[in-house]
Amino acid sequence: VWTPSPSAAPGTPFALTLEVLDYAGNLSAVALSVSLLEVTPWESGSLLTGPFAGSLALPAGDYSLNASLVTLDALLLLEGARVTYTGLSSGLDLEVTGEMRLQCGAQLDLSGRGLPAVAAGLPGAAPLGIAPALPPNAGGSHGGAGSIDPANSAQGGVVGDPYDSPTEPTLPGASGASVTQTSGAGGGALRLTVDQLVLGGRILARGGDAPFGAGAGGSVALHADRLSGGGEIDVSGGDTPPAFTGALSDGAGGGGRAALWIGSVLDFDPEAQVRVAGGTSYFWRSGLTLGRYAGAGTLFVHQPGSTHGRLALRNGLGVDGSARVGPVTVLPPLGSGGILTASIEGGDLRVTADAPLGARWWGGWMVLTDAAGTTLGAFQVAEVDALGSVLLRGAATAAAAATYHGEYRFDQIELGDGAGLDATDPVRVAQLVLAGEVALGSLAPVDTLIVRSGATVIPVADGLWRLSATTSMTVEAGAVIDASGAGYSGGVPDPATSGCSSSFPSQTGMAPPGVAGSAPPAGGSHGGSGMDFFGPTIAGEVFDSVYFPFLGGGGGGMRCKLSTADGAGGGAVWIETPQLVLDGRVDVHGERADNTTGAGAGGTVHLVVGSLSGSGFIDAEGGSSINQFGDLFCSQTYPAGGGRVAIYADDLIGFDPPSQASVEGGRDSCALSPGRQAAPGTLFLHDTNAVPAALGELIVARGPEFILRADTVLPRLGSGLTANLQVDTADPTSLWIEPADGAERFALGVVGMWVRTASGDYRVIDQSADRRRLLLAGAAGQIVAGESYSGLYRLDRLTLRGGVTVEFRDQAEIGVVDDEGGLSQVIFLP
Repeated sequence: VWTPSPSAAPGTPFALTLEVLDYAGNLSAVALSVSLLEVTPWESGSLLTGPFAGSLALPAGDYSLNASLVTLDALLLLEGARVTYTGLSSGLDLEVTGEMRLQCGAQLDLSGRGLPAVAAGLPGAAPLGIAPALPPNAGGSHGGAGSIDPANSAQGGVVGDPYDSPTEPTLPGASGASVTQTSGAGGGALRLTVDQLVLGGRILARGGDAPFGAGAGGSVALHADRLSGGGEIDVSGGDTPPAFTGALSDGAGGGGRAALWIGSVLDFDPEAQVRVAGGTSYFWRSGLTLGRYAGAGTLFVHQPGSTHGRLALRNGLGVDGSARVGPVTVLPPLGSGGILTASIEGGDLRVTADAPLGARWWGGWMVLTDAAGTTLGAFQVAEVDALGSVLLRGAATAAAAATYHGEYRFDQIELGDGAGLDATDPVRVAQLVLAGEVALGSLAPVDTLIVRSGATVIPVADGLWRLSATTSMTVEAGAVIDASGAGYSGGVPDPATSGCSSSFPSQTGMAPPGVAGSAPPAGGSHGGSGMDFFGPTIAGEVFDSVYFPFLGGGGGGMRCKLSTADGAGGGAVWIETPQLVLDGRVDVHGERADNTTGAGAGGTVHLVVGSLSGSGFIDAEGGSSINQFGDLFCSQTYPAGGGRVAIYADDLIGFDPPSQASVEGGRDSCALSPGRQAAPGTLFLHDTNAVPAALGELIVARGPEFILRADTVLPRLGSGLTANLQVDTADPTSLWIEPADGAERFALGVVGMWVRTASGDYRVIDQSADRRRLLLAGAAGQIVAGESYSGLYRLDRLTLRGGVTVEFRDQAEIGVVDDEGGLSQVIFLP
């Protein structure tokens, strides 16, 4: 540290020679030419009100800054200098035309300086037009959602909606809501423009802590030509520490938003040094800390060479090293609508829509369409004004636009450490990287999808989970795409009823609408039937297409409330990509069952790929049944049927589906009675490059060690007379038919089969929700009303293994039947 003489004028250059010792003790000299900054002698405790000019250097101490607009040539916070923002909740605009330096231990703090805390019983504060948090005890939201206990949610508590732009955030964090105490305030908003930022200290915009209803993290939007240093930017949500030992706390704040637009970076890792995590709700019990976490906010980074920039979401790790799994982060909905005015401004276009467009549109993309429905192009939003109109960069050629819809675009999205992502608008991204324990919705197709080793990826919601990559998808060894237990739920008992008395209301397992679920206490069905102790007599219907499956597994029936598992079926995963490298796992296993509960059936894995390679595994097995009380209670174990796997591939490169995919039925664990196994599901293989066109191979297999085994029954189309013929409006070559018998219903799962009539065979390409109507490809003008029809399965090959029994209840044309081991059989009951 060098102190100039009092007569030295600001801006006067002077020379310094530094003597430097390296790690080996060698002495060297470094000559520097330095200009003296203008230093104002602020003292600790000063209130910085402005106006500001020139350069500002602050020594160690505490300072308050209440000016909302600050412009400086240079800013230096020495070690131990702590500047707390106390200005308006709209935030701080700070512009430094030269260097801004925060030394180690220095900090610029906007924590809790966003939207204000509210009194007990009031809704949280949120930006205009944004749904706020509602008591009891809900955390504030911003980039990520706040947390809430389900019991408080049942009483009307609601976390607020996410808001603000992920790429150019401008808004502060929202406050939480508590029913008994003052909530936590949101984090402040910092908009920082600087030539060079040397960050050795911390920039903070955390949400405010509170025992109930903490505030959401704020925002930091940084525009810097150069960024360096080992410091930290933190826009995490507020925590809810308990008021006293043993007390419950709830309603942590969601993470905020950080966006870094930087020219060059030296020794600064944005993903490691910028924190956007949701807060933690703590409950102290016997010295242990149990946590519930709020949702992660967003980190956006744009550097030279970026086209759209990258988005990263991480919620961090808990004290035990596990991922801090919070609510899924939902990108703010951009939506769609009509355009009122479109005026050209140079090469840009200013658009006013039929509803004001908020700050969330900053950096988003607007797809414009003319009155005839022709797409005019997609253009990035460069500006959002106070009236809600947007300026679209380079969109002057699209002045004839009549409608719009929004979408997000990124070069890369990376999810890790307990984060999740979903969106209602299309999200177009070149590379999606998944690491750690993360949740993912069905986004628009990405270019490249990588699931890192050690990652566990789960679906955001139940139903069909689509993962699409236009170039390639890689699931590394040790990674799992996990939709196990994400299908139809098991029977749900009355929570007020316990035990196995005769008054206990048994619950049928869930299944698709119109499909009979498994009665208590049988395991669930899907591709194969579940079992009760004596067989599949009370198991639910099999369902879903052998050729084109898309449904989750059926839930198990629950006889009485002694189980710790609910017997949910496996979920449904559809993967589409030109190149799939599967070294990890895709798991849609049905949930296992303890005593008195039927296990869940296996789900669906449907692959549409160019090439399939790797040493990984696909698990669509039914859940097994394990009795807690030992072999004396063998009659209380109820395994579930296997699921369905369909693989459409041009090339199998070292991937062997029969040995690397399993659709076996679940097993029981009883040693005192013959081993029982529920029915296996189906594995369908189709070579999309085969000449002539392949019909595909169906494989039904199980382990041979089980004595009592259920049969695999394929969905039935049946026979009858056609009626109510209707040409399809979208494809005039296809025809809808329905049976003349008004009581007839087709099984759910006949898509991909054929309908045989006197005029020919026609493939079923769709089925109505009420299961009364079928759409037949190429049948328009060929079939007449009153013509007889019957269902038909067509296969190049049927492979049977392990002594299975496969039952066709329609006609079947099969090129080759291969009974490996000679113990299987095929039954035709058309």
